[in-house]
Amino acid sequence: MGKAKTKDKETFSFVVDLKTALSLTPQQRVRWVGKACRKVADGEASIKHLYDVLSSRKLVSEMPEKVGRRMLRVVRENLYLFSVKQQRFLTEESALAMNFTLDDRSEDEAEEPEVAAAPSSRSDDAAARMEEMMIRCRDFVRQKASTFEHRRIEAEEAERQAAIAREKEAAERFAREWEEIRKWHSRLEEWEQANMVANDGRYQVHLQVCRRMRSRSCHSSDSSRGGESDDERRHKKDKDNNKDKRRRRDRGRRRNRSSSRDSHTRDKDAPAQPPARRHRVDETRVPNATLADLLRGNPA
Repeated sequence: MGKAKTKDKETFSFVVDLKTALSLTPQQRVRWVGKACRKVADGEASIKHLYDVLSSRKLVSEMPEKVGRRMLRVVRENLYLFSVKQQRFLTEESALAMNFTLDDRSEDEAEEPEVAAAPSSRSDDAAARMEEMMIRCRDFVRQKASTFEHRRIEAEEAERQAAIAREKEAAERFAREWEEIRKWHSRLEEWEQANMVANDGRYQVHLQVCRRMRSRSCHSSDSSRGGESDDERRHKKDKDNNKDKRRRRDRGRRRNRSSSRDSHTRDKDAPAQPPARRHRVDETRVPNATLADLLRGNPA
């Protein structure tokens, strides 16, 4: 029943609800009832919901006399919207009809100019529209809240299934690639085996040739090493002889230097000798002396 009621509300652009009417002030309720009647006449609101609101005792609770008469007048002006049974209840048995009555004074009040109330009516209409929008939002949230968890579970399940499908596709692609590689390699196995056998034969021949060449090189190196040993010994002997000669020559030079240094120091330390006294020769006495005689010390 609750779902059907929500569906009926959603089919109309203007929502008629007792909670909305009770949230307004008494003056605003009168204008809201008039607006609801116009929406019902235009087919934008539910006549059943409007009848339920007008039949409620809460609608007229603590409502001033003047405001109640104005609401009753609005209802009587729009009685054509209701059925005969509903009209009789609203005009005779409803709380609105039993608490308020229409007289001449109320008719005079109805003829009061509406210009003074225009600003307040516009603000009241804006408040009513805002409240109506909030009611719609709350109804929408209540309706969608129950399905949010279900949609979340469905989204998680869809994501999990997509991940499994991707993994399966990757595994199948991997298997197909390896199967193609196996087929391609199977055609080359015989050729590869023949090449391996041929390479093994060539390798054995090459190995034998290398062994022969290595043995020959070893023999030649041994023979050359034996001939060079005599030359090396001879060269070493000559080198040793040269070293001995050089060593003896250096030793003699050092000895000569030391002896000359010692003699020089002895001469330097000895006392100075006076020069030898020479006998003066009177040349007048030996005019005929020769040089040889003079040297012999025999004057003429």
